Amino acid sequence: MQRIQWIDFAKGAALVFVIISHASATQLNAYLSFGSVPAFFVISGFLLNLSKWGQVGQFVPFVVKLVKRLIVPFYLAELLWYPLWLLRNALPGQMYPVLNPLLPAQEALKGILLGNGALLPLSPLWFLPSLFLAEIIFLALWRLLRRRELPFVAAIILCSYLGLELGKVGQLPLNLDIALTAQILLLAGNLINRFAVAERLNVFVCAALVGVVWLAINYSGSIDMNMRGYGSRPVLFYAACVAETLLLVKLSIVATEFGGAFADVMKYCGKQTMIVLTAHVLVIDCIYELLRAATGLEYGQMMTSPTIFVPTLIAATFVPLFVAKQFGQKPLIKYFCV
Repeated sequence: MQRIQWIDFAKGAALVFVIISHASATQLNAYLSFGSVPAFFVISGFLLNLSKWGQVGQFVPFVVKLVKRLIVPFYLAELLWYPLWLLRNALPGQMYPVLNPLLPAQEALKGILLGNGALLPLSPLWFLPSLFLAEIIFLALWRLLRRRELPFVAAIILCSYLGLELGKVGQLPLNLDIALTAQILLLAGNLINRFAVAERLNVFVCAALVGVVWLAINYSGSIDMNMRGYGSRPVLFYAACVAETLLLVKLSIVATEFGGAFADVMKYCGKQTMIVLTAHVLVIDCIYELLRAATGLEYGQMMTSPTIFVPTLIAATFVPLFVAKQFGQKPLIKYFCV
């Protein structure tokens, strides 16, 4: 199947939003949060071919495909990083907060085995088991309900509500509660594809979408799916996630048509999401720790200074891309590169 260029751009842009949230601590994060990780769930729903994988005999191959694409890199990255994380924790000085510096060693190992986001040494990878279960649940419901539209939509809404409620109780293995919560986002992506919504995004629709995001930020609050933070109004959470993803889609379509070096970089970033997602926090940690040692600045100071976090953001994006370009076919690294 031929790759859709604007999809790669959109994935790259959403990943940059993720990196911004990890490299900085500004109000900008609140405005980008709905189009970062949630956008990946919507895009996954867009790309999920129900006609193909919903056929008899295709469920097991679908699960095997997801295991290779999501679960193998997840456990490989976490288990490879774990001994280095122990060593990094033992060194004097601070440690980048996203790498869970205060987590006991046994709890971190438990987090890896259970796939629980808050207990992972390499915490941004919580998304991989969540997406794994989310896609399986989505396809299983489609098959179970024999492709009947209304029961399927009702089941999706019920699963999402169940996920929101379970998230209030505690974290489930492989972030099952997040996978359930994300069902509406996958459904939205599927409907965007089916009804060609991306092609109908004019300036008036985009203005309305901006309004939805503004309402969510001001009347529901920012979000953090890993921490089960969905704002105070779940309806606004879902609406803003879909709205910001659609705005990202419009930007991606326009930028891809315009072309240029920037578009090429973003599309390549979208292709290499796995290694960028895995390695960007390690780059950030190295840069901030070197700066802390050299200048005495604390993480909070560096993450609120544009002259520091903007170059860090650029490095955290380009270093993994360089590794993918130069060493993408080497042992171990090839599991994270396209």
